[in-house]
Amino acid sequence: MSAADFPADLPRLTRTGSVLARARTATDRGNGWRRLVVGAGLAWLPIAAALVAMTGMVYVTVQQSLRSGANDPQIQIAGDLAAQLAGGADPGALLGTAKVDLATSLSPYAIVFDDAGRPLASTGVLDGTVPVPPAGVLRAAAQHRNELTWQPRSGVRSAIVVVPFHAASRSGTVLAGRSLREVEKREDFLFWAAGASLAGGLGITALACLAVAWLRPRLLPAAS
Repeated sequence: MSAADFPADLPRLTRTGSVLARARTATDRGNGWRRLVVGAGLAWLPIAAALVAMTGMVYVTVQQSLRSGANDPQIQIAGDLAAQLAGGADPGALLGTAKVDLATSLSPYAIVFDDAGRPLASTGVLDGTVPVPPAGVLRAAAQHRNELTWQPRSGVRSAIVVVPFHAASRSGTVLAGRSLREVEKREDFLFWAAGASLAGGLGITALACLAVAWLRPRLLPAAS
């Protein structure tokens, strides 16, 4: 039996060869894209890591600056009050009768405590009473200036500074505080702005790496 006996099979073999060739071409194309994406991804990873690190550093630096700056007025107020109390000033006469509602006001307030942690005078009130921080806050301030965030109840947060005073007739601590509401709004804006900048930077650099990986094999032969 010779090859001439199979004329009808030749077109079928030709079609099979064409299908296989197209399949190989599609596979090569798929492998090419896969290599392109992998190469671009490997080049992008260190850039992404650097972007994440830099964004994190900027966020932490600015956030800490915002938060520490919220203590500045209280440091001055508490220090001045402690100096006057040490000179013999009466707490009630020194603070006066004006009141600041911690739940609604952004104004600074002050509270004077005796050695036992009992309030002697206060310009700050919350729900009609003078708020008292945990005893450990006042004890720590007896040794050194204490700066922290105080939440006397849910939804009310203050940046407070507590300093000691020592007079001939009494000693104790002075607490000066101020609402963190506006500072926390700025911190929230900073968080979302940093997140949006990071997402945009990651997207742009990823597209740039993909474009470079696609253009490189097309430009290098022409350049050479």
